[in-house]
Parts: sequence; C-alpha cells; structure tokens
Amino acid sequence: MNYVVRLEQRRLSSNQTGNTSSRNAKDAGTELYENMCMNAVNQSIGRAIRHRGDWAALILVDGRYASGRIRKKLPKWIESGTTVAESFGQAMKELGQFYREKKAAIMAS
Repeated sequence: MNYVVRLEQRRLSSNQTGNTSSRNAKDAGTELYENMCMNAVNQSIGRAIRHRGDWAALILVDGRYASGRIRKKLPKWIESGTTVAESFGQAMKELGQFYREKKAAIMAS
C-alpha cells in the first residue's frame, strides 16, 4: 500500500505545480486496485474449481465484468467461457444451459 500512498502524494504535489502527470498516477493507482481485486477473484475461482475435472458456475455480479479490459484479467480458461448477461432472465437461461450440458456429459460417461 506504500506504493498507492506514494502515487497519491505525487499526484497532489503535481496538482500544486500544474504538472499533467497526475493522470498517469491516477491510472497507475486504478490499475493497482483492479489487479488486487482480480487477484482475490482469481483465488475465489480457484477454490471453486480445484482440478481439470471440476466444474462450477461462477456468477460475478458487477457491471465491470462486462468490460473486456476487466475480463482479460481473468485466467484465459475462465475468460473463454465467460458469458455476459444483460438481464436476470438471460443469466438464468445461460445458467440452466450450462447445467444441462454438464448433466448430459455426466450421463454420457
């Protein structure tokens, strides 16, 4: 967190001197917080899916996950299977389809 404090101090001092690098400091701070958040999200995903044979439906209820920039911070194997639903009904439809496919795969094996 010292890094964030240093960025904030740099931003405040640059605002006083009229320096335009405050935008870069803000971007770096935002990036740091996003990366910390995504690290926690990725750890949570790892707790639900322990090995290749496991499967789980993970529902990330935050509009930021609709952003490609944020989804790219997910592991590639999760990002490729990510669906963005525009409504609760669409989310339930996608979830039902997911479970039907998994159930059919289990019955087939």
